[in-house]
Amino acid sequence: MCNGMGLALLYFLLVMGLYGIAFWMPQIVHDLDRGSYAATGLLTAIPYGVAALGMVRVGMHSDRQGERRRHLLACTLLGAAGFAATWLFSASLAGSLAALSCAALGVLSALALFWALPTAMLSRRAAAGGIALINSVGNLGGYVSPASLGGLKEATGQMASGLLLLAGTLGLAALLGLRLTHGLVAKHGR
Repeated sequence: MCNGMGLALLYFLLVMGLYGIAFWMPQIVHDLDRGSYAATGLLTAIPYGVAALGMVRVGMHSDRQGERRRHLLACTLLGAAGFAATWLFSASLAGSLAALSCAALGVLSALALFWALPTAMLSRRAAAGGIALINSVGNLGGYVSPASLGGLKEATGQMASGLLLLAGTLGLAALLGLRLTHGLVAKHGR
């Protein structure tokens, strides 16, 4: 698989996780809390706050180490575990919020780390076209994720299958990220 298409697929998988959070986290929280929409909005801010603080730390650590591969792997796996744990803790608002915070931290940090890869992996000549390809294919995940989760929720009446789909998607992103960055790591000695 060429680097441009591989990166586009990786971005597609990460965007699926992002849109899973953006579109469905309020619904998950509201289903658990059964409170007002204002309360849902405030509770939904918790995972985003955790992610905002955490992704700065992850980015700083990655920059300080000069390493992207292990950080990307850890973040995608954290996102996958967060989505799976949200399903496991679906009876507990506090547990679900903690799990959704892990999912948000993992997905948003992985996306931030991702954008260091195209310029490191693509030649100068291929970078502009490659980044356009990555965005074009990758952003289709913004359509596929909400539609898939909505279809699964409608078919099953619950979010469990959608959460597991997101966990699997990010697990696949972790594997693909490892495969794509293997040469990059060897080339830079990390």
